[in-house]
Amino acid sequence: MTQIALISDIHANLEALTAVLNDIDSRQVGRIVCLGDIVGYGPDPDATIDLIRQRCDVTLLGNHDWAVLNSPIGFNAIAAGAVFCHRALLEPPSKTDSPDALLAKTERWEFLKNLPEEVIEEDRIYVHASPRDKIIEYILPQDTLYHPDKLDEIFAMIERLCFVGHTHIPGVFIEGSQFFSPEDIGMEYEFPETGKGKAILNVSSVGQ
Repeated sequence: MTQIALISDIHANLEALTAVLNDIDSRQVGRIVCLGDIVGYGPDPDATIDLIRQRCDVTLLGNHDWAVLNSPIGFNAIAAGAVFCHRALLEPPSKTDSPDALLAKTERWEFLKNLPEEVIEEDRIYVHASPRDKIIEYILPQDTLYHPDKLDEIFAMIERLCFVGHTHIPGVFIEGSQFFSPEDIGMEYEFPETGKGKAILNVSSVGQ
C-alpha cells in the first residue's frame, strides 16, 4: 500500500512547508495530500502555492484560500488583513507585471479557483473543515462534551476515515464522542479496519 502524507494549514509559511516536505521525502512517502489553507497569515503566498502545486497529488480548498478569492467573512482583523494583502499579491492582472509574472499570477489564481472542497478515495474522505460544512465548520475536542449530536451527524456522513485540518488541533475523534490527542495515543494511531469503527483525524497545521 502506498503511504500517504497529509498536511494542512500551511498559511504561506514557506520555511515550515519546506521543512515538512524534507521530512516527508526522508520517509519515502508516495503521495502527499494537502487539506487546504495554503495562504493566509504568512509572508510567502506565491512561493507556497508554487511548491504545493509542484509537490501535492491532491490539494483542497481551505477557508483562507476561499477568503482570498471572495471575502474574509467572519475573520478577525489580523486574519482579514492578511487576506487582503495576499489578494493584492496574487490577483491578476497588475499594470506592473511583466508577461512572465502575469502568467505565473494567472496560473496561481486559477489553481486556487479550481481547488475542490472534498475528495473521496475508497473509504476515505478528505476535507478542510468538516464533511458537514467543508470550508467553515470547526470540529473541536470540546464538541465531545457539549455537542455530541453534532459529532453523531458528522460520523453518519463518513464511511470509515475522514481527514481534516482547520482547527490546528491535532488528534483523533472516534464514535461515541471521544477525542484523543497525540499525547494520549503516543503520537501514533492504529487505523480501524473496515467495519470496525470510524475515525476523524485532524492533522494540525504546518505553518501556524
